Amino acid sequence: MTRLPKGARRVLRMFLPGDWREDIQRDLEEAFATRFASDGRLRSTLWLWGQVAAFAARFVAERVREAAGGGLLTSTDVRLAVRAVRKSPGLSVLAVASLSVGIAMAVGSFVLIRGTFFMDLPFPEGDRLYVLEDYNRTDAYAVGVGPQEFLRRRLRLTSFEAIEAYRSRSVVLGDGGGGGISVSARYSTPGLLLLADTPPRVGRLPDAADVQAGAESVVVIPHGVWRALGSDPDVVGSTLIVAGTPTTVIGVMPERFAFPWGDEIWIPVDIAAGQEPLQVIAKLRDGVDVRNARAEYQAIARPDPMQVTPGTEVAHEVIRMDRSLASGSAAQLALLIPIAVSVLLLGVMATNVANLMLARNATRAGEIAVRSALGGSRLRVAGQLVLETGVMVAVAAGLALGLTRVGLDAFQARVRGLPYWADFSINAPTAAFIVAVVLLTTCVVGLLPALRVTGGNLSDALRDGSRGSSGVRFGRLTGTLIVLEIAICVGFLSSATLLGRSLLAFGFEGTDIPGSEVLVAQLYLGWPDILRDPDASLPETERADIRAEFLRESARKGELLREASLTLPGARSAVLATRFPGNESQPARVHVEASGAVVVSELAEIGEGYFELLGARPLIGRDFNEVERADRLPVAIVNEMFVRLHLAGVDPIGSLVRVVRPESSDVDAEPWRRIVGVVPSLGLNPGNPANADGVYLPLPELNVVRLAVYGDGNPPQWTPRLIELARAVDPAIEVQWSRTLEAQMREPVVMFRALGTGLLLLGVLALVLSAASLHALTSASVTRRTRELGIRQALGARRVAIVGAVARRTTAQTAAGAALGGVLALALSRLGSIFPWEVADGSAWALTAVAVLLLATNALALAQPLHRALSIRPADALRAE
Repeated sequence: MTRLPKGARRVLRMFLPGDWREDIQRDLEEAFATRFASDGRLRSTLWLWGQVAAFAARFVAERVREAAGGGLLTSTDVRLAVRAVRKSPGLSVLAVASLSVGIAMAVGSFVLIRGTFFMDLPFPEGDRLYVLEDYNRTDAYAVGVGPQEFLRRRLRLTSFEAIEAYRSRSVVLGDGGGGGISVSARYSTPGLLLLADTPPRVGRLPDAADVQAGAESVVVIPHGVWRALGSDPDVVGSTLIVAGTPTTVIGVMPERFAFPWGDEIWIPVDIAAGQEPLQVIAKLRDGVDVRNARAEYQAIARPDPMQVTPGTEVAHEVIRMDRSLASGSAAQLALLIPIAVSVLLLGVMATNVANLMLARNATRAGEIAVRSALGGSRLRVAGQLVLETGVMVAVAAGLALGLTRVGLDAFQARVRGLPYWADFSINAPTAAFIVAVVLLTTCVVGLLPALRVTGGNLSDALRDGSRGSSGVRFGRLTGTLIVLEIAICVGFLSSATLLGRSLLAFGFEGTDIPGSEVLVAQLYLGWPDILRDPDASLPETERADIRAEFLRESARKGELLREASLTLPGARSAVLATRFPGNESQPARVHVEASGAVVVSELAEIGEGYFELLGARPLIGRDFNEVERADRLPVAIVNEMFVRLHLAGVDPIGSLVRVVRPESSDVDAEPWRRIVGVVPSLGLNPGNPANADGVYLPLPELNVVRLAVYGDGNPPQWTPRLIELARAVDPAIEVQWSRTLEAQMREPVVMFRALGTGLLLLGVLALVLSAASLHALTSASVTRRTRELGIRQALGARRVAIVGAVARRTTAQTAAGAALGGVLALALSRLGSIFPWEVADGSAWALTAVAVLLLATNALALAQPLHRALSIRPADALRAE
């Protein structure tokens, strides 16, 4: 072999890195010898020096470009990156699809959480508004404050410049012509709207004169209601019928204004004349530290005996109004779920794309080696690869924005009850978050594969490249990423399957509830003034007698109204009860005689025909009989969840339970009750279905009760007539709100089922994309091993051996990932207790189902690469040499 001239070897040593010098020198010597034999010394020497000069010039140009700050983001680099992405359309589309789903989930969670829980109130000094809340620690729910206790606190608190209160109810708002719309009404102290410091669009706000004795009823309406009523420019001074009462409109609020929580009407009332529990909002004095205000409130506040049982542990909280939705455990869980899901999903997608980039970069190892041989530093070559990934991430981010917008619009359209300040727009903080996600994803997804492919001895890639091989083996990093991806996917999908299956199954099983044909209304008869006065010095026995007599009269009036409601057009049946299925909770402590346990369970006290109206029958046992209802004998009916949770292995019929109502202060005074029947769960607590075990008792004598009327026609149109019937029985009866049973049940079920569907779809999508990643890696492996596989077939290797050679590594990685994912899924299943939904036992079932699905998708992913491997002919393999 003719050796290179000394000068040429000296130039190569000067400009080429040691890793490349020997290989390039050897290649040049082979080519120089060939040309020397055919072209002679002069022409071959000129050619040789031209090649040496080209290598040196390109290497020097790369170094000068880096030193001059050409960096990684020149226009040429971007053009090269876009061209490289376009050269692999299948892989690029798959990577963009994976990243767009992961980024959309992350961005959507950020926008949803920030826009709902962490938005400032959209009016002046909104950061000085605080919710003063009483929280029943014993039974874990918020309670209102009675009017007398509110007025007492209001007089003593000095840290707040204004303290206002309100109570809410749904009412029918009409114009006196027979029509009407259902709205939410805030019956409040006259200064409630002044807290918002927002002038009305037209008219005025309420003042103290509006609640004086003899003043006419007045109302302020929001812009949306004004528009629904025809946008009458002369609406101020007109009369509307609010819950059957003629009321004068005094003002219309501006568009997009609502307070305290949503779009409603505001009616000033004399709070002292009411009897219902109140919600309290206060404005902190300028310059007062909220910690001092909280300490003062906790020192002054005392449990309201009309709202909680004496001895109950009550916490008194001062929470900034725009942060109050995120203060409870349920709200914190609502924050946790989308964060956890988005992190898991983005992790799966990022790992998936990192594997795809490894497969893609492996097929380009020869190209990368040549670039390095021409003087490109590792930093520059790796930076170019990262930039190519950045192009795909940027495209994915654009698609993710569209997916996020569609998803958030659907969420707003389907979920009701969001606070009016909720803002799901793509604003500056969201843009900053998207940029951060894009940069982080680009680094994580692009940097590891780029460093991997540029980190070895790339001189091997030149030799392998001359033989048709990629030059880069899929080693520990690739295998680790595959195992990690499959583990996350299996863990996520198993947990999502269990939770999603529970949510999809949740509803009102075992019933045939005619929700759209049932009108539910709440009736309220108040309390006698003498019982409302905490300073009244009545003997306890006399107070108890007055209370018992009043409740007996209330029960009689409720029954009269129930009978009268059957005269409504099309009415077929009517039932009195304390509650009907829907998104609400009425907990009670229940002593279970069989186990000695004391549990918190849902309570419903029901009148005759309750289960029949709901289209449900006892699963075992029977309903209450007439004697048990009339004499209120110590009997009970439980639902099937109560039996499953608290009476496992015990015959429920005949078992004894003691139900301690929330208002009861003497546990021993409550009788032991014999269970006579078991009914379906009936959706007693959709807001917390994992704790929807319930107990039904015969309806006692109460002053607050609900009436459900079932019949043909349009139930909402019965409300005005029902109000007239209530006043005919007793003018003191208030129909506080009314709505169809369907409306009462719809919101939680729709939201839960949408969440369950979304979790299942995201889990399946993650698995499919993981299978696509395995397909790409296996295809790249077959391409790299074309020569080997062809020679093995030429030597007589059996097809089973070829399949094993191709699929053995991938199968082992899949098995390892599935095993690790199983451990992750079992660990996540232990956290099921934090969810308010019942995540039924089924980890083994879920893991089995996911394993079968994983095997099926992986088999499909490997089918084409295996077919190609088995189709390699020895002649093709030799030509790849």
